[in-house]
Amino acid sequence: MLETISTFGADLHHTVSFEPEFYMDVTGLITSKGYPCESHWVTTEDGFILRIFRIPYGVNNKSERKEGKPVVFLQHGLVEDASSFLNNLANESLGFVLADAGADVWLGNIRGNIYSQNHTRLKSHHEEFWNWSFEEMAKYDLPAMVKYVVKRTGSSKIFFVGHSQGSGTAFIQLARDPSLAQMIHRHFALVPATRVNDTDGLGKTISDIGDIFYFFFYLVQRGPTTYSVPTLPPILCQWIGNSMCRDFLFSLTGGNKASFNLTRLPIYLSNFPQPTSMNTVLHWFQLIKSGQFQNFDEGSPEDNMKRYGKEAPPVYDLTTYTVPTSIYYGGHDNFIQETDIEWLCNQTHPDQVVYVPQFEHQDFVWGIDAVLHVYGHIIDAIFKQQ
Repeated sequence: MLETISTFGADLHHTVSFEPEFYMDVTGLITSKGYPCESHWVTTEDGFILRIFRIPYGVNNKSERKEGKPVVFLQHGLVEDASSFLNNLANESLGFVLADAGADVWLGNIRGNIYSQNHTRLKSHHEEFWNWSFEEMAKYDLPAMVKYVVKRTGSSKIFFVGHSQGSGTAFIQLARDPSLAQMIHRHFALVPATRVNDTDGLGKTISDIGDIFYFFFYLVQRGPTTYSVPTLPPILCQWIGNSMCRDFLFSLTGGNKASFNLTRLPIYLSNFPQPTSMNTVLHWFQLIKSGQFQNFDEGSPEDNMKRYGKEAPPVYDLTTYTVPTSIYYGGHDNFIQETDIEWLCNQTHPDQVVYVPQFEHQDFVWGIDAVLHVYGHIIDAIFKQQ
């Protein structure tokens, strides 16, 4: 079946054409706009090799390092990669806006996406390679990347920006690792995904038909390398129309038309969705059904006992979280509801909460007006604290 998908994608690919950026990886997206780009490889304690990117300076401030220059680390969300912060025009994308403001920008990639599919002993076609959920991202990926950036830049503290799952994993690990928490100036949490008890409509429907959605992510995880599932959507959208594709995408990811540049849709879809493990998807299904922010459920009391020493997966304790934090959330987000944000605030006590009434889930990274409603606030906070 996967060979059929690959052949179908290849045949369609020869009949449509796209902007040059459609064919670019993260390095291409950065350098094509005149920005410098560095690639760095980070090895986690459990052997995953993560590729992270650096934009050391902006187009108009070509100083790689100066005293007091803030270091900012950006972490993407579920089934995404570093391009989430680069997909719009330079004056609309957080990675570029920060670099032009004078920051030293680093962009992470968690295990499983196309930039982080190497391991010290496993190959990506091995079952064991995919035996993890976002718990391992929090436990291994986040500390490895942050510690690398701190060491590489010589900064004692850095700023952390996480979107959705990228912020949720930060809350997990920073709450239980005081030494890591000491490395973070401030955590900018863009619609942080932690407790998802009040997910509306689609999220609960997806969890109820999990077998079907689970199979889709099997294809994403195991898809052919040339014309994989992430490459098919933009090709198909050329046939059925970008507007219809946008509406379907919004039903899955959240987004509003007023904040969306329809002409960029092929660029978004050339990088989304990214491969992830089926256990990561299953973990989120479990949280939607349980209403708890907890570790991965192994499926039986016996297996949970082997892993955790108790019959049920432990709930994440966020009450020990102490990092200065700014939380941003939207008024039309069907995935992260206001009650979920209220719960998170009661656990972690952020000193800033910013409400953007018209925003949905993906508007915080894809929205063309995010620079006005969110990014400007982040930049002001960084340079004020710096």
